[in-house]
Amino acid sequence: MEYCERFPTTPHYSITPATQHPITPIPSHPTLPALSFSRDPAPASCDNSAMPKLTPVQIKQALRRVPRWRKAGRVIRRTYEFKDFVAAMKFVNAAARAAEKAWHHPDIDIRWNKVTLALTTHDQGGLTEKDFALATRFDALA
Repeated sequence: MEYCERFPTTPHYSITPATQHPITPIPSHPTLPALSFSRDPAPASCDNSAMPKLTPVQIKQALRRVPRWRKAGRVIRRTYEFKDFVAAMKFVNAAARAAEKAWHHPDIDIRWNKVTLALTTHDQGGLTEKDFALATRFDALA
């Protein structure tokens, strides 16, 4: 069974005050309100099942648009370097907002002033145009 058949939509988590949601809340902090997480269904426009996996020739062409990204297996990856930790975290937050908007989430590795992003489309078992579009967006944010 394909991944997208078992999990037809990627869950989106939203934070809700525990008093307004039936899910068991996270234990309260002495000074913070209790929170719980709920899953919202993915928008229909975010369905990756219609997005075809790219061929090796198409991947080679797409890599020309993002020359600092490197392909490793079914993933493209890039490490960004910033002046300090705070600048790196600002970039991570901007990348997270862009990823949420695109409904496509990278693996993120943070090492003080270095941030490595890795992209693949799990539903398709490899790289799609969505990976390269988001890589382009991340480059614009850096």
